[in-house]
Amino acid sequence: MSLKSLCVKCQKNNGILICSGCQYILCRKCTNDHRLELVTQLDHVVYEHDLIQQQLQAKDQNSYHTLFNQINKWQTESINKIKQAGEEARQSIRQLLDEHKEQLTKDLRRLIDELRKGKKSEDFVETDLDRWKHDVQKLKEELQMPSSIILETKKSPSWITMIKVNTKSSGQQQFLYQSPRVLLPSPSPSLGKRTVTRIDEFTTDLPTSRKQADKFNAEKIYGPIELQDEKKVAVHVGSANCATEVRGTNLYSTGKHRLQLKLEKMHHGYSLFGIVTESTLVQESSISSKSTYGWVPGNNKQAWLKGAGTAGYGGYDGDIMENDVLELVLNCDKKIIQLSNKRTNKLYQIPVDINSCPFPWQFYLSLYEIGDLVRIL
Repeated sequence: MSLKSLCVKCQKNNGILICSGCQYILCRKCTNDHRLELVTQLDHVVYEHDLIQQQLQAKDQNSYHTLFNQINKWQTESINKIKQAGEEARQSIRQLLDEHKEQLTKDLRRLIDELRKGKKSEDFVETDLDRWKHDVQKLKEELQMPSSIILETKKSPSWITMIKVNTKSSGQQQFLYQSPRVLLPSPSPSLGKRTVTRIDEFTTDLPTSRKQADKFNAEKIYGPIELQDEKKVAVHVGSANCATEVRGTNLYSTGKHRLQLKLEKMHHGYSLFGIVTESTLVQESSISSKSTYGWVPGNNKQAWLKGAGTAGYGGYDGDIMENDVLELVLNCDKKIIQLSNKRTNKLYQIPVDINSCPFPWQFYLSLYEIGDLVRIL
């Protein structure tokens, strides 16, 4: 009996169409529903476009532009800073003037005592008069402008930030319009046969991740696994077949990331490679955690979703052999993972439910049989 891929949406009917936008395999009914969803989203975009057009055509639109609001905010904040600095300076002046007035009062009393004493004794001469005149003039000047108080103004770049208006230019043109994507039928020549998607049929262009190349994490191991070659190699070193687990070092929450794996030694047992939520405990039962997604190599054809296997999911045929080079793509932005085999040129993908497998993700590898060995390239 021939096998067909189930519809990603309903998980009931056979998938016969592939959306080149989201790359989901859909049945006829879900294809129509999916198309209606896209039309609804397009209507919303058109509505937003009309609002923008109305705003552009409105009179005096520039007067209320958000850039003016930013300038007004800067002006208000700068004025408030100046007012605050002025009030603090006035308070300081009041305190200093009170102290200065007290000192002038003492000097004035001393001068009055000398004048009264000189007048009473009548023994003063011209030099005494000149000195007293000088002291009186000095007191008048100090009363008007205290010589001990100095106001300084100096530039302080960190106090009030200057504002400038500039333009940002780019050497590259950015086109807002691109040709629309459409739903394409499955490339299989016969709907009676199980369809297998090939790598060149997917339209995604995934750039290489800027993250440092992943490697195995020595602190995230369960069971008899040994790491070799600067933690790029994981090998099952147990004395009997048993479940093991090791995870990658990197955490993935955004962007698209590629990991290349070489299965240097691989028996067709119950090994699994894929992803798991970083917070999931490292233990024997983690393979059954709802946050575990991936693929099991071998004839059982198990794709792994939410901690359980689904035979033939997404056309997966388990055609993975020893020495195959696989590429695992973690597309956090679209919430999907993809697996490609360079030998067979086949590509498989699984949508990830963020509710069951929240970010951040980690690379997950489970080796079951003695001697199984996987290398991160």
